Amino acid sequence: MNGTQPASEHPANAGDARRPRARPADEEKRWEKRYAELAAFKEMHGHLRVTRQTETSCGLLRWRDNQRAKYRNGTLREDWIARLDALGLEWEMTKLPAHEYEYNEEQWERMFDQLVAHRAKHGDCEVPVQWPENQSLSEWAKRQRRLHRDGQMPAARARRLEQLGFTWKSKKPHLVRQWEERFAELVAFQKRHGHLRVTRQNETSPGLNEWRNNQRVHLRKGKLSAERKARLEALGFEWAPRGRTAYGNADLWELRFGQLVAYQTVHGHCQVPRKQGALSEWVNTQRKARRNGRLREDRRERLEQIGFAWESGRVPQTGGWEGRYAELVAFKAKHGHLGVTPSNQTSAGLTRWRDKQRQKLRTGRLSPERKARLDALGFEWESPGVPRPAPASDLPKDSLSLWEHFFERLVAFKEQHGHLNVPNEGKEQRQIVAWMREQRSGHVYGRLHFDQITRLEKLGFAWKAPSLPVTAPAGAVI
Repeated sequence: MNGTQPASEHPANAGDARRPRARPADEEKRWEKRYAELAAFKEMHGHLRVTRQTETSCGLLRWRDNQRAKYRNGTLREDWIARLDALGLEWEMTKLPAHEYEYNEEQWERMFDQLVAHRAKHGDCEVPVQWPENQSLSEWAKRQRRLHRDGQMPAARARRLEQLGFTWKSKKPHLVRQWEERFAELVAFQKRHGHLRVTRQNETSPGLNEWRNNQRVHLRKGKLSAERKARLEALGFEWAPRGRTAYGNADLWELRFGQLVAYQTVHGHCQVPRKQGALSEWVNTQRKARRNGRLREDRRERLEQIGFAWESGRVPQTGGWEGRYAELVAFKAKHGHLGVTPSNQTSAGLTRWRDKQRQKLRTGRLSPERKARLDALGFEWESPGVPRPAPASDLPKDSLSLWEHFFERLVAFKEQHGHLNVPNEGKEQRQIVAWMREQRSGHVYGRLHFDQITRLEKLGFAWKAPSLPVTAPAGAVI
């Protein structure tokens, strides 16, 4: 005994005893068989991108990948490397998620054909991002650039794309086309409406409002060219959305102040409810500006002259009912009438008090003694020229039905009279006049839907009327 253990009994070779190592001749025979299968696959498909769905014999995909692993480990014979090179094997395996796996030659060719068609139609290979006309081609083009950037693009495909004029870094001429198209839409919008106050309700094409806002963002980030900036400015484009300017925009302040005067004329006070939206927010902004010491003195005085209350829900009062009555007597002695308005009232809130007496009489809460004293003064219990809303039970509940209700009444009026000059006389006509005023205001401030604007214009509705209490300054944005 020489003390040497047989190979099968050596601990390190225990596994080999169970799994006998293949003889070199057998290994070479199996390799030649697989190589022949791979060569046949290429003959059939024109490439070596074997998948489980396309492999012509079971295990061919795994064998192909094992050759790559041995190549990386330096255990693949040199003559086999040379033969696989000659066959065109790619040694680096493309590692992609399943939905991006680029071994599907048929689909790649189909998308390539679509790119060829796009180039024939548009003159370039710059497929727009988020392109509704062909979203799959847009995503495919982005994926090709990503694969090339990451070194995962097969050389043959890269050459074909480059020969077609495909660039690996998009020059984005499609964005130039898109910008010009949007600019043309903005020009058409201004021609139609007389302003650039685009909203989601009145935009003539989906996304125009967002595009307008993006131009402002691009300017702030320094991404907007001087030429585009000049063209937008020539159109009257405003770079700051005025509705977000808290205190410093003079035009916006005057616009909102005019709206507040109009509101007070109708309601007799400046306590604007939340449903008024932008005007209600502006009122709260003025109160906040005064508390913080940021409200200009001249603006504070003008607000107080129309009875503006610096705390929400409170209207200035002086001496109760008797004090207000005395003010009304003094007003008549000075002016010779009781036509109190926010601009001529002698004390803040007098118009609201006057209107409150009318309301109390209608609801039976005004004492006979006070009514008699007001009658003796020549008090008018019906407010002239101010339309009253119809009872809630007489009108539809939702806003769209309400709009349709009044639109049908306006159509009926035109069919009967041949025009839209509705007189402010009688309950029914006063309601229509009030609704027409709301449509004009909604058009100015961008609250009408494009379809509503179109239907009114088709009816012959005029957007400007001398009876409007407020005229928005040019270029005002809500």
